[in-house]
Amino acid sequence: MMKLTPWFLLIIFLSWGQTGAQPKLEVPGGEFDFGYVPHSSTVVQQFWFKSVGTDTVKIERIRTGCDCATFTLERDWLAPGDSMKVGFYWDSKRRVGPMNRKPTIYSNIEGTPYQLNFKGTCATHPDKYYPVTVKPYRFEFSVLPTLAIDSIEFKLINQSDTAFTIKAVSYPIDECQLAIPEAVGPGEEVRGFAKINPAYLDREFKQSVTLQFSTSEGAHHRVTIPIKRKIFSKE
Repeated sequence: MMKLTPWFLLIIFLSWGQTGAQPKLEVPGGEFDFGYVPHSSTVVQQFWFKSVGTDTVKIERIRTGCDCATFTLERDWLAPGDSMKVGFYWDSKRRVGPMNRKPTIYSNIEGTPYQLNFKGTCATHPDKYYPVTVKPYRFEFSVLPTLAIDSIEFKLINQSDTAFTIKAVSYPIDECQLAIPEAVGPGEEVRGFAKINPAYLDREFKQSVTLQFSTSEGAHHRVTIPIKRKIFSKE
């Protein structure tokens, strides 16, 4: 019977460790319903890529199916236990009706590529959303030669006989401060407030906020408000 030396055992152990290491990816927030979306606008979902395996995740490419949808990535790899904030940017263009994107993440992970799911409904007259109307339905912050628009007050108008609780299920925490009431009663009008954070006063960006309106019975619907920050030159 052959006697195994300590060095031989070490080589076997290291080889097993390399073979047993497996990359694994989790994407909380990779499925999202934007609800009603204005056409000809960009909506955004910020979420996380999380490396939960025992080896580095290497992202080879992400296919969205069209040039209307793009991602922002800090890098194309994640060490075990690491995470990375990701932005999904979706231009609704002039669509009307339901829309859906299923971006696919190709990586060094064995098996079926990771698939995400984003959906919404484009409307030509988003100021007529029912049962709750949002006015304005776009937040356009700007810096003009003689004026800076850094804050916006908006209305939430309940045009039904049902009360709704209000929750922001997605909004750009880094870029904006958002103040919204907790509920809107039947036939009631309430007001909210959006303001640019100081660190972003001199930056241009596109983002969005998604509001969810829910009844006491658990039914709900969503509305997404595009946010744009534009700085105009003095020249």
